[in-house]
Amino acid sequence: TDGNAALPTPAMLTNGMGTFAVTLKTAASQTLTARDGTLSKQSGAILVGSAAASSLVLGTIPSSATAGLALDFSVTAKDTFGNTVTGYNQTVTITSTDNSAELPAPSSLPSGTKTFTGFQFRTAGTRTLTASDGTLSVSSSPITVNPAPIASLVFGSIPAQDTAGEGVTFSVTAKDAFGNTANSSVPVIITSSDSEATLPPAAQLVNGTKSFLVIHNIVGNKTITASDGMRSVTSSTISVIPGPVSAANSMVTASASTVASGSSITATLTTKDAYGNLNPSGLPALGQIAFTSTASPGSGTLGPVASSGSGVYTATFTGVKSGSVTLGATISGVAVGNSTGVTVQGGAATSLALSGVPASITAGVPFNVTVSALDVQNNVATGFADTIQ
Repeated sequence: TDGNAALPTPAMLTNGMGTFAVTLKTAASQTLTARDGTLSKQSGAILVGSAAASSLVLGTIPSSATAGLALDFSVTAKDTFGNTVTGYNQTVTITSTDNSAELPAPSSLPSGTKTFTGFQFRTAGTRTLTASDGTLSVSSSPITVNPAPIASLVFGSIPAQDTAGEGVTFSVTAKDAFGNTANSSVPVIITSSDSEATLPPAAQLVNGTKSFLVIHNIVGNKTITASDGMRSVTSSTISVIPGPVSAANSMVTASASTVASGSSITATLTTKDAYGNLNPSGLPALGQIAFTSTASPGSGTLGPVASSGSGVYTATFTGVKSGSVTLGATISGVAVGNSTGVTVQGGAATSLALSGVPASITAGVPFNVTVSALDVQNNVATGFADTIQ
Protein backbone atom coordinates (compact mmCIF):
# COMPACT_ATOMS: atom_id res chain seq x y z
CA THR A 1 0.00 0.00 0.00
CA ASP A 2 3.08 2.29 0.04
CA GLY A 3 3.00 3.98 -3.33
CA ASN A 4 6.60 5.05 -2.86
CA ALA A 5 7.92 1.60 -1.91
CA ALA A 6 10.84 0.06 -3.82
CA LEU A 7 9.39 -3.28 -5.02
CA PRO A 8 11.25 -6.26 -6.47
CA THR A 9 10.78 -7.37 -10.04
CA PRO A 10 8.35 -10.26 -10.55
CA ALA A 11 10.14 -13.63 -10.27
CA MET A 12 9.44 -17.41 -10.38
CA LEU A 13 9.41 -19.33 -7.12
CA THR A 14 12.07 -22.02 -6.84
CA ASN A 15 10.77 -25.23 -5.36
CA GLY A 16 7.72 -23.23 -4.29
CA MET A 17 9.60 -20.56 -2.46
CA GLY A 18 11.31 -17.22 -3.15
CA THR A 19 12.84 -14.32 -1.25
CA PHE A 20 11.99 -10.78 -2.33
CA ALA A 21 13.61 -7.49 -1.14
CA VAL A 22 11.11 -4.76 -0.35
CA THR A 23 11.89 -1.19 0.83
CA LEU A 24 9.01 0.73 2.35
CA LYS A 25 9.45 4.55 2.24
CA THR A 26 6.27 6.11 3.54
CA ALA A 27 5.93 6.26 7.31
CA ALA A 28 2.49 4.87 8.17
CA SER A 29 0.72 1.54 8.54
CA GLN A 30 1.40 -0.35 5.31
CA THR A 31 0.69 -3.86 3.91
CA LEU A 32 2.32 -6.09 1.29
CA THR A 33 0.47 -8.25 -1.21
CA ALA A 34 1.91 -11.16 -3.20
CA ARG A 35 -0.05 -12.45 -6.18
CA ASP A 36 0.37 -14.59 -9.26
CA GLY A 37 -2.79 -13.51 -11.04
CA THR A 38 -4.87 -16.22 -9.48
CA LEU A 39 -3.62 -16.61 -5.97
CA SER A 40 -2.84 -13.63 -3.67
CA LYS A 41 -1.86 -13.03 -0.12
CA GLN A 42 -1.81 -9.73 1.86
CA SER A 43 0.41 -9.30 4.87
CA GLY A 44 -0.66 -7.99 8.17
CA ALA A 45 -0.22 -4.30 9.02
CA ILE A 46 3.40 -3.12 8.98
CA LEU A 47 4.08 0.07 10.99
CA VAL A 48 6.67 2.00 8.98
CA GLY A 49 8.59 4.56 11.01
CA SER A 50 10.54 7.50 9.62
CA ALA A 51 14.24 7.29 8.92
CA ALA A 52 16.77 9.68 10.45
CA ALA A 53 16.23 13.39 9.74
CA SER A 54 18.05 14.46 6.59
CA SER A 55 16.56 17.89 6.01
CA LEU A 56 14.51 20.72 7.44
CA VAL A 57 11.58 21.99 5.38
CA LEU A 58 9.87 25.36 5.63
CA GLY A 59 6.13 25.63 5.30
CA THR A 60 4.54 28.07 2.88
CA ILE A 61 6.16 31.51 3.11
CA PRO A 62 4.81 34.41 1.04
CA SER A 63 7.00 36.07 -1.57
CA SER A 64 6.39 39.49 -0.01
CA ALA A 65 5.96 40.85 3.51
CA THR A 66 5.54 44.18 5.29
CA ALA A 67 8.05 45.46 7.80
CA GLY A 68 6.74 45.07 11.33
CA LEU A 69 3.94 42.61 10.50
CA ALA A 70 4.23 39.15 12.05
CA LEU A 71 5.04 36.28 9.70
CA ASP A 72 4.20 32.76 10.93
CA PHE A 73 5.71 29.67 9.30
CA SER A 74 6.34 26.02 10.08
CA VAL A 75 9.59 24.09 10.18
CA THR A 76 9.46 20.31 9.77
CA ALA A 77 12.20 17.72 10.07
CA LYS A 78 12.06 15.29 7.15
CA ASP A 79 13.86 12.04 6.36
CA THR A 80 15.25 11.13 2.95
CA PHE A 81 11.83 9.93 1.83
CA GLY A 82 9.95 13.06 2.88
CA ASN A 83 8.50 11.60 6.06
CA THR A 84 8.14 13.83 9.10
CA VAL A 85 10.64 12.64 11.68
CA THR A 86 8.42 12.52 14.73
CA GLY A 87 11.30 11.58 17.01
CA TYR A 88 13.45 14.55 16.00
CA ASN A 89 14.92 16.09 19.13
CA GLN A 90 17.22 18.88 17.93
CA THR A 91 16.81 22.62 18.68
CA VAL A 92 16.07 24.82 15.67
CA THR A 93 17.22 28.45 15.49
CA ILE A 94 15.72 31.00 13.11
CA THR A 95 17.98 33.64 11.52
CA SER A 96 17.54 36.19 8.74
CA THR A 97 19.55 38.29 6.31
CA ASP A 98 17.64 41.19 7.91
CA ASN A 99 19.94 42.00 10.83
CA SER A 100 17.14 44.00 12.47
CA ALA A 101 14.50 41.29 12.21
CA GLU A 102 12.45 40.28 15.27
CA LEU A 103 13.33 36.59 15.69
CA PRO A 104 11.46 33.87 17.57
CA ALA A 105 13.30 32.02 20.33
CA PRO A 106 15.12 28.77 19.40
CA SER A 107 12.86 25.76 19.89
CA SER A 108 12.60 22.02 19.47
CA LEU A 109 10.13 20.53 16.99
CA PRO A 110 7.49 18.59 18.91
CA SER A 111 6.58 15.50 16.86
CA GLY A 112 8.96 16.75 14.16
CA THR A 113 7.26 20.02 13.31
CA LYS A 114 6.52 23.44 14.78
CA THR A 115 4.94 26.70 13.72
CA PHE A 116 7.15 29.65 14.64
CA THR A 117 5.23 32.85 15.41
CA GLY A 118 6.17 36.45 15.98
CA PHE A 119 8.85 36.68 13.31
CA GLN A 120 9.03 40.22 11.87
CA PHE A 121 11.13 41.69 9.12
CA ARG A 122 12.20 45.24 9.93
CA THR A 123 14.34 46.27 6.95
CA ALA A 124 12.83 46.84 3.51
CA GLY A 125 14.43 45.07 0.57
CA THR A 126 15.00 41.49 -0.55
CA ARG A 127 15.49 39.22 2.47
CA THR A 128 15.56 35.54 3.41
CA LEU A 129 15.09 33.58 6.61
CA THR A 130 16.89 30.42 7.62
CA ALA A 131 16.06 27.54 10.00
CA SER A 132 19.01 25.53 11.31
CA ASP A 133 19.82 22.97 13.98
CA GLY A 134 23.56 23.38 13.53
CA THR A 135 23.79 20.51 11.10
CA LEU A 136 20.73 20.73 8.93
CA SER A 137 19.48 24.06 7.59
CA VAL A 138 17.01 25.45 5.09
CA SER A 139 16.61 28.96 3.69
CA SER A 140 13.55 30.54 2.19
CA SER A 141 13.28 31.88 -1.32
CA PRO A 142 13.90 35.65 -1.56
CA ILE A 143 11.14 37.64 0.15
CA THR A 144 10.38 41.24 -0.86
CA VAL A 145 9.97 43.25 2.34
CA ASN A 146 7.92 46.42 1.83
CA PRO A 147 8.07 49.44 4.17
CA ALA A 148 5.45 49.87 6.86
CA PRO A 149 3.12 52.93 6.72
CA ILE A 150 4.64 56.39 7.19
CA ALA A 151 5.47 57.19 10.81
CA SER A 152 7.68 60.28 10.58
CA LEU A 153 9.31 62.87 8.35
CA VAL A 154 13.09 63.10 8.33
CA PHE A 155 15.41 65.81 6.99
CA GLY A 156 18.44 65.02 4.93
CA SER A 157 21.67 66.83 5.73
CA ILE A 158 21.14 70.55 6.49
CA PRO A 159 24.23 72.77 7.00
CA ALA A 160 24.70 74.53 10.32
CA GLN A 161 25.40 77.82 8.53
CA ASP A 162 23.80 79.68 5.62
CA THR A 163 24.40 83.03 3.93
CA ALA A 164 21.48 85.38 3.47
CA GLY A 165 20.23 85.15 -0.10
CA GLU A 166 22.13 81.98 -1.01
CA GLY A 167 19.70 79.28 0.13
CA VAL A 168 19.74 75.82 1.67
CA THR A 169 18.82 72.73 -0.36
CA PHE A 170 17.69 69.68 1.63
CA SER A 171 15.58 66.56 1.31
CA VAL A 172 12.48 65.51 3.24
CA THR A 173 11.89 61.76 3.46
CA ALA A 174 8.92 59.82 4.82
CA LYS A 175 10.05 57.01 7.13
CA ASP A 176 8.22 54.08 8.67
CA ALA A 177 8.66 53.08 12.31
CA PHE A 178 11.78 51.08 11.41
CA GLY A 179 13.62 53.76 9.43
CA ASN A 180 12.65 52.50 5.98
CA THR A 181 11.69 55.05 3.34
CA ALA A 182 7.91 54.79 3.22
CA ASN A 183 6.13 54.65 -0.13
CA SER A 184 4.34 57.92 0.56
CA SER A 185 3.23 60.76 -1.67
CA VAL A 186 1.84 63.04 1.04
CA PRO A 187 2.05 66.80 0.35
CA VAL A 188 4.66 68.52 2.51
CA ILE A 189 4.65 72.19 3.56
CA ILE A 190 7.94 73.94 4.41
CA THR A 191 8.06 76.84 6.90
CA SER A 192 10.89 78.81 8.52
CA SER A 193 11.44 80.85 11.65
CA ASP A 194 12.78 83.51 9.26
CA SER A 195 9.64 85.52 8.54
CA GLU A 196 11.25 86.97 5.40
CA ALA A 197 12.52 83.67 4.01
CA THR A 198 11.69 82.63 0.44
CA LEU A 199 9.87 79.31 0.82
CA PRO A 200 9.14 76.59 -1.74
CA PRO A 201 5.51 75.75 -2.58
CA ALA A 202 3.90 72.73 -0.95
CA ALA A 203 4.80 69.60 -2.91
CA GLN A 204 4.13 65.88 -2.81
CA LEU A 205 6.87 63.43 -1.98
CA VAL A 206 7.90 61.18 -4.87
CA ASN A 207 8.60 57.60 -3.79
CA GLY A 208 8.74 58.91 -0.26
CA THR A 209 11.25 61.74 -0.72
CA LYS A 210 11.75 65.17 -2.29
CA SER A 211 14.30 68.03 -2.31
CA PHE A 212 13.37 71.58 -1.28
CA LEU A 213 15.12 74.99 -1.34
CA VAL A 214 14.75 77.66 1.37
CA ILE A 215 16.40 81.08 0.97
CA HIS A 216 16.98 82.88 4.26
CA ASN A 217 16.96 86.67 4.21
CA ILE A 218 17.37 87.72 7.85
CA VAL A 219 20.53 86.96 9.81
CA GLY A 220 20.43 85.10 13.10
CA ASN A 221 19.65 81.59 14.32
CA LYS A 222 16.85 80.08 12.23
CA THR A 223 15.09 76.72 11.88
CA ILE A 224 13.19 74.99 9.09
CA THR A 225 10.08 72.86 9.63
CA ALA A 226 8.50 70.31 7.29
CA SER A 227 4.93 69.13 7.92
CA ASP A 228 2.33 66.98 6.19
CA GLY A 229 -0.45 68.06 8.54
CA MET A 230 -0.12 65.00 10.78
CA ARG A 231 3.63 64.80 11.29
CA SER A 232 6.34 67.43 11.38
CA VAL A 233 10.08 67.72 11.80
CA THR A 234 12.14 70.78 12.72
CA SER A 235 15.79 71.24 11.84
CA SER A 236 18.61 72.03 14.19
CA THR A 237 19.55 75.71 14.44
CA ILE A 238 20.96 77.24 11.26
CA SER A 239 23.20 80.28 11.71
CA VAL A 240 22.35 82.73 8.92
CA ILE A 241 25.16 85.22 8.24
CA PRO A 242 24.96 88.42 6.13
CA GLY A 243 25.44 88.31 2.41
CA PRO A 244 27.84 90.48 0.34
CA VAL A 245 27.75 94.25 0.74
CA SER A 246 25.14 96.03 -1.40
CA ALA A 247 25.66 99.71 -2.23
CA ALA A 248 22.00 100.03 -3.16
CA ASN A 249 20.88 98.98 0.34
CA SER A 250 23.57 100.83 2.30
CA MET A 251 22.78 104.21 3.81
CA VAL A 252 24.30 107.51 4.92
CA THR A 253 23.08 109.29 8.04
CA ALA A 254 24.20 112.45 9.85
CA SER A 255 24.67 113.09 13.54
CA ALA A 256 22.48 116.24 13.20
CA SER A 257 20.11 117.62 10.59
CA THR A 258 21.56 121.15 10.91
CA VAL A 259 25.07 122.48 11.28
CA ALA A 260 26.34 126.02 11.71
CA SER A 261 28.79 127.32 9.19
CA GLY A 262 32.26 126.60 10.50
CA SER A 263 30.99 123.83 12.78
CA SER A 264 31.11 120.06 12.13
CA ILE A 265 28.87 117.02 12.33
CA THR A 266 29.58 113.34 11.64
CA ALA A 267 28.42 111.64 8.44
CA THR A 268 28.05 107.85 8.87
CA LEU A 269 27.91 105.19 6.15
CA THR A 270 26.29 101.96 7.34
CA THR A 271 26.81 99.14 4.85
CA LYS A 272 24.17 96.43 4.40
CA ASP A 273 23.63 93.37 2.27
CA ALA A 274 20.90 93.02 -0.34
CA TYR A 275 18.38 92.09 2.38
CA GLY A 276 19.17 94.97 4.74
CA ASN A 277 21.35 92.95 7.12
CA LEU A 278 24.15 94.80 8.89
CA ASN A 279 27.84 93.88 8.84
CA PRO A 280 27.77 92.30 5.37
CA SER A 281 30.52 90.12 3.98
CA GLY A 282 33.06 91.30 1.43
CA LEU A 283 33.54 94.70 3.07
CA PRO A 284 35.52 97.12 0.90
CA ALA A 285 38.90 98.51 1.86
CA LEU A 286 38.94 101.97 3.39
CA GLY A 287 40.23 103.45 0.15
CA GLN A 288 37.14 102.23 -1.70
CA ILE A 289 34.82 104.35 0.46
CA ALA A 290 34.17 108.01 -0.47
CA PHE A 291 31.71 110.43 1.10
CA THR A 292 30.06 113.03 -1.15
CA SER A 293 28.30 116.33 -0.53
CA THR A 294 26.01 117.93 -3.10
CA ALA A 295 25.39 121.68 -2.74
CA SER A 296 21.80 122.77 -3.16
CA PRO A 297 22.79 125.55 -2.64
CA GLY A 298 24.62 125.05 0.68
CA SER A 299 28.09 123.63 0.84
CA GLY A 300 30.68 122.23 3.18
CA THR A 301 33.84 120.18 3.37
CA LEU A 302 34.37 116.50 4.16
CA GLY A 303 37.23 115.13 6.21
CA PRO A 304 39.04 111.80 5.70
CA VAL A 305 37.13 108.50 5.92
CA ALA A 306 37.51 106.41 9.07
CA SER A 307 36.26 102.90 9.83
CA SER A 308 34.28 102.20 12.98
CA GLY A 309 34.33 98.45 12.32
CA SER A 310 31.55 96.03 11.35
CA GLY A 311 30.95 97.78 8.04
CA VAL A 312 30.44 101.30 9.47
CA TYR A 313 32.45 104.27 8.10
CA THR A 314 32.51 107.93 9.18
CA ALA A 315 33.71 111.31 7.98
CA THR A 316 33.47 114.82 9.41
CA PHE A 317 31.32 117.32 7.50
CA THR A 318 32.04 121.02 8.16
CA GLY A 319 29.45 123.54 7.03
CA VAL A 320 30.58 126.43 4.81
CA LYS A 321 27.81 128.05 2.79
CA SER A 322 24.34 128.15 4.30
CA GLY A 323 21.61 126.19 2.60
CA SER A 324 20.72 122.55 1.95
CA VAL A 325 23.38 119.90 1.40
CA THR A 326 22.90 116.24 0.44
CA LEU A 327 25.38 113.88 2.05
CA GLY A 328 26.00 110.59 0.24
CA ALA A 329 28.75 108.04 -0.37
CA THR A 330 30.13 105.63 -2.95
CA ILE A 331 31.39 102.10 -2.47
CA SER A 332 33.97 101.15 -5.07
CA GLY A 333 32.58 103.93 -7.24
CA VAL A 334 28.93 102.81 -6.88
CA ALA A 335 26.61 105.36 -5.28
CA VAL A 336 24.95 104.35 -2.01
CA GLY A 337 21.21 104.06 -2.40
CA ASN A 338 20.20 106.06 0.68
CA SER A 339 21.58 109.60 1.30
CA THR A 340 20.59 112.23 3.85
CA GLY A 341 19.94 115.99 3.80
CA VAL A 342 21.62 118.55 6.08
CA THR A 343 20.94 122.27 6.46
CA VAL A 344 23.94 124.58 6.85
CA GLN A 345 23.06 127.64 8.93
CA GLY A 346 25.02 130.84 9.46
CA GLY A 347 27.61 130.84 12.19
CA ALA A 348 28.47 133.47 14.81
CA ALA A 349 28.38 137.06 13.52
CA THR A 350 31.80 138.50 12.78
CA SER A 351 30.74 141.57 10.80
CA LEU A 352 27.85 143.76 9.74
CA ALA A 353 26.90 144.60 6.19
CA LEU A 354 24.70 147.41 4.87
CA SER A 355 22.61 147.16 1.75
CA GLY A 356 20.07 149.43 0.08
CA VAL A 357 22.07 152.59 0.79
CA PRO A 358 21.60 155.03 -2.14
CA ALA A 359 24.55 156.76 -3.69
CA SER A 360 22.63 160.08 -3.54
CA ILE A 361 19.40 161.28 -1.96
CA THR A 362 17.38 164.51 -1.62
CA ALA A 363 17.49 166.06 1.77
CA GLY A 364 14.42 165.31 3.81
CA VAL A 365 13.44 162.22 1.84
CA PRO A 366 13.49 159.09 4.03
CA PHE A 367 14.90 155.75 2.74
CA ASN A 368 15.38 152.17 4.09
CA VAL A 369 18.69 150.52 4.71
CA THR A 370 19.21 146.80 5.51
CA VAL A 371 21.73 145.76 8.11
CA SER A 372 22.91 142.10 7.95
CA ALA A 373 24.95 140.28 10.55
CA LEU A 374 27.44 138.04 8.72
CA ASP A 375 29.61 135.14 9.86
CA VAL A 376 33.16 134.52 8.76
CA GLN A 377 31.90 132.85 5.53
CA ASN A 378 29.62 135.84 4.81
CA ASN A 379 26.54 133.76 5.63
CA VAL A 380 23.73 135.60 7.38
CA ALA A 381 24.15 134.92 11.10
CA THR A 382 20.53 133.96 11.73
CA GLY A 383 21.17 133.63 15.42
CA PHE A 384 22.43 137.22 15.82
CA ALA A 385 20.17 139.07 18.31
CA ASP A 386 22.10 142.23 19.27
CA THR A 387 20.47 145.72 19.03
CA ILE A 388 21.59 147.78 16.09
CA GLN A 389 21.80 151.57 16.53
